[in-house]
Amino acid sequence: MSQITTLNSKKATLNDRVAANLRAEMAAQRKSVTDLSEALRVGHRAATRRWSGEQDIGLNELELLSKWLDVPLSAFMVSRERQVA
Repeated sequence: MSQITTLNSKKATLNDRVAANLRAEMAAQRKSVTDLSEALRVGHRAATRRWSGEQDIGLNELELLSKWLDVPLSAFMVSRERQVA
């Protein structure tokens, strides 16, 4: 599994990256965790676990999220390096 290093030196997994990109895209589109739970047809707590990265997002869910947010699947995989001033 691909890993990147975060600012606090913890190894971030691909799931961490997907969850971070999901949060960023949802914020850009002003979508809530409630919206996410409705899109995934899961309960609010289950959606929160996926949104936070606590639970892995399955491939079928990732495809659904790609369509829901109207972004390519690859948008969830890219590394968005944060610049530190």
